[in-house]
Amino acid sequence: MSPNTEEVRQFYNEFLSKRMIGYRVYGNMRIESAAKFFADHIRADSTVVDVGCGIGIASEMLAKRARSGMVIGVDISDMNIWYARKTVRFPNVQFHTLDIGQGVPRLRELLKGKSVDVFTLGDVIEHLTDEDRAILFRSMAELGSPTVKLLITIPSEFYQRYLIAEHPEELQIIDNIITPTLLEQEGRREGFVLTYFRVVAMWHHAQYAHCILERDPEIVKKVRTAVPSEPFDVMKLSKRAINKLFIRRLQYKKYVTDVFADTDKSS
Repeated sequence: MSPNTEEVRQFYNEFLSKRMIGYRVYGNMRIESAAKFFADHIRADSTVVDVGCGIGIASEMLAKRARSGMVIGVDISDMNIWYARKTVRFPNVQFHTLDIGQGVPRLRELLKGKSVDVFTLGDVIEHLTDEDRAILFRSMAELGSPTVKLLITIPSEFYQRYLIAEHPEELQIIDNIITPTLLEQEGRREGFVLTYFRVVAMWHHAQYAHCILERDPEIVKKVRTAVPSEPFDVMKLSKRAINKLFIRRLQYKKYVTDVFADTDKSS
């Protein structure tokens, strides 16, 4: 039996201290790669909804890119949203606790008459049940502009099978295998076309996939798919590790000490 909404919310509330703050302090290649992929496909005036925004790491980069637009980050975890509001402060970004599949009226209210140009979903859809994914696609179709884009990152089928077999402790409360075929089928039901699919290396080869679904009427004529990624760059990872040694203390102060010190003062 699938976990209920409150069980999922509690899992991700606890995930804040288990993993999320660490991503902020020490960085995370997967999230940073997804955020860059998202930012590369939005305009300065885009209206963006970052679904499953977590603590707002990608939302922050999107707000910098959509300078004259608007970014709304939504997440089922009220603790993640609390932390995002404490650490990401731009005039064009806002964060709300929301299950987008069930909260369409509320999101429509937040959009204030605007339609969504881009939905970003960084490692989100694999953590939804089949039913909730169908509701999510339907909601995005309802709220999106005529040329809306869905920018999605997911673990590859190969990596998910590896985790299931070798490291089940790394799996989250819901963790499904999303194949390109499944993504295409679920998108097509709501009028979306898979126009881009690229497998990328992180810590392992073929570990994640970056995907774009669109519903431009002319899009079928230019469907494209790219598969191979750049080889894993050990030197790049080493440089990242060296950089982290210099910024770790400053990041820890900004994203842990200062945040929770404010909480202590107000209690």
